Amino acid sequence: MIAWTLPESLTIQSVVGVREALLQLLSGPADVFELDGRGVQEIDGAGVQLLLATAKEAELRGMQLRLQRSARLAATLTLLALEHRFTPPEPATQVRT
Repeated sequence: MIAWTLPESLTIQSVVGVREALLQLLSGPADVFELDGRGVQEIDGAGVQLLLATAKEAELRGMQLRLQRSARLAATLTLLALEHRFTPPEPATQVRT
């Protein structure tokens, strides 16, 4: 499994750098790619597009993408009817507070 924490902001200003990091991580050998988005506080169309492209790339590479969501990220995905596109993490990997 490969795990990575998304930045607080997934907007047009930040997605280029995030995209490069994600592509590099996706090139590693793994069957699961888990993104921790619990800290995402700001997301726009570019951020959503990046997540969709990452999910597609993971699928093409035979990886399952799991996405932990902040309230903001979950609300955005629900508003756009995209929550079904991202598998939540296994219960054992969720951090309880």
